[in-house]
Amino acid sequence: MSPMINVPADELRTERVNLPDGHYQADFVGAELVGNDADWRAVKPRFENFALSSGAGQLKTVFRGREVTLDLAFRTHTTVYTIASNNAQAVEIGARDIARLAQALGAAQQNGDGRVEVAGDTPEEVVATLNEKAGMRVNLSIRNKTRKRKGVVSLNEKTGEPQIDDEIGSVWPLEA
Repeated sequence: MSPMINVPADELRTERVNLPDGHYQADFVGAELVGNDADWRAVKPRFENFALSSGAGQLKTVFRGREVTLDLAFRTHTTVYTIASNNAQAVEIGARDIARLAQALGAAQQNGDGRVEVAGDTPEEVVATLNEKAGMRVNLSIRNKTRKRKGVVSLNEKTGEPQIDDEIGSVWPLEA
């Protein structure tokens, strides 16, 4: 007689299965301001209740050589958009990403010279503007990328393999 509970040991690891590259829908839950002692600050939006762009709530993918089914409704994901730093390029990229998110949420206006503006004179006010749109559903793309820190590939401490992050590539509004 076999035991009632018998599962492969590697399924008990706490590693999460990355979302495969693709287009998804998710609810924008809100954003918070994060930072550190080095005068770096960022807007950290949070998304949950994922679905495929087709509306399907489950996705089959391969993890450790086995096919697994992901229940996307329980997925949460955050990203970080730099808003203040001594790295001017990071701030420029972060501003573009924040504007793209705000535009998808209907929280941005295009001014007369073709630039997109998000209301708020301080990082706290920008976050407040985004949070007024909490609960909205948006489209977003996920792409898997090798994690690098200062140009060096980060390795998983347990396996020694490169760490792969599933990052939010872009956000855009749902079609009406």
